[in-house]
Amino acid sequence: MTIHDINRRLISIEEEEIFERLYKLSHGSMFEEMRDECIKAIDRFPDQFHFYSFLSTSFIELNDIESAKKVLNNMHDKFGSRHEIYFHKSRIDQLEGDEKAEVESLLEAIKLVPEDYIDVKSDYLADLGEIFIDTDEAKAIQYLEAALETNPLNRYARQLLSELLADDESELEKDEEDEDIELDKDEEDDDVELDNDEEDDDVELDDDEEEDDVELDDDEEDDDVELDDDEEDDDVELDDDEEDEMDEKSKAEFKKFESDNVALFTDIQKKLYFKRTGKSEFDSVDQESDFILASEDAWSDLFYRNPQEVLDASPEELNEIYSALEVNPEDVDEEDEGLEDSIFPDEAAVALFDEAFSFLPPGGIKHVMFAYPVLVLEKIDAKKMAEFVTGNVKPSEQEANIIKLAFDAGVILEEMNQDKSEQEVRILLNQLFEKLVSQVGERKAGMLMDEFMSMGEEDDYTP
Repeated sequence: MTIHDINRRLISIEEEEIFERLYKLSHGSMFEEMRDECIKAIDRFPDQFHFYSFLSTSFIELNDIESAKKVLNNMHDKFGSRHEIYFHKSRIDQLEGDEKAEVESLLEAIKLVPEDYIDVKSDYLADLGEIFIDTDEAKAIQYLEAALETNPLNRYARQLLSELLADDESELEKDEEDEDIELDKDEEDDDVELDNDEEDDDVELDDDEEEDDVELDDDEEDDDVELDDDEEDDDVELDDDEEDEMDEKSKAEFKKFESDNVALFTDIQKKLYFKRTGKSEFDSVDQESDFILASEDAWSDLFYRNPQEVLDASPEELNEIYSALEVNPEDVDEEDEGLEDSIFPDEAAVALFDEAFSFLPPGGIKHVMFAYPVLVLEKIDAKKMAEFVTGNVKPSEQEANIIKLAFDAGVILEEMNQDKSEQEVRILLNQLFEKLVSQVGERKAGMLMDEFMSMGEEDDYTP
């Protein structure tokens, strides 16, 4: 349970204080203390569902499965079917090695998640994806992509999907090498067979040529008639479907562009990293995974900063642009330590954004990017930002409002970074939360508050 879950409920001050203690004990992995605190809290507030949920978590973490089952049965009898109960059950199923039951429990949990709880639903989908990684890769990818579609801020789902696709790419490269070896061997055999068969083919060709000429003459007229009939039907279908197909084509083209460029960028950065460190491979699978994620983040930051530069670059220029950066495996951890300078547009790009977003003050894009999770959550991605900047697409009214919201949030976050007292920071936090709630609703506002808090250390949001 996140902080915004606790604060958003209509509860007493005493309950809120207990929630805060349980939250800290949970994140500190102090599960025995958490269990004892829950038992006292339930005795004091027997109708508070989430105290039971925390208690179930503590028993599961302590591997006291029977006690956890008793708590879940009690919760079901007292509160009815709720998604949290089935999620806890899925964790017990996992510990008992019952994968089929685990999947069924998670699917039931997803059915019961309230519509606006997109972060919770996304987590459940990511858990399903993780289950299938070793047994059904296609299904794993399907669930992980669904998790990111539901909540683009789900870093765990993004990491799992990146690792899975990276493994696929490595296997593909290995298969291609094996195919090349087989192809070389087959070519030699084909050359021998070709020499033996050439004379026979020449004789057969002479015999068949006249028959082919006759058949061709007969078929040509029929083909012409069929072609005329089909052309009219195709024109009608094309008019109906053209717009949808163009949208899908545009998305598919950008997805391929993004995938190809991330792969190229990662390959260049790997070579540079090995050259810098004198290594020939990564120290571990985890390090390689971190490097891939860091490369993806670095490419996204580069593209956000000046999309036109990447879109217009020739292959040689692209190689120079990508080689000018430096990526290291440890860079992936910096995502939680503050907003990186690289995500902010350079001065040339700022002018382009000013022209595209005339509804913002000059230079306002820097504040927008300061609160970039707002854009991510509302699915204003790199492709859309590039389209806005190039002038190919104008922001809709809703998109403009989201960009304005990101700007307002960025202004508040920057102000929080100044020397402020604890009371002043609390006031700004409340202002930020209320501003977010007014535009995206309470649940998403809470998710964004959690995201902003994770972006800085001790409320330091220095870009």
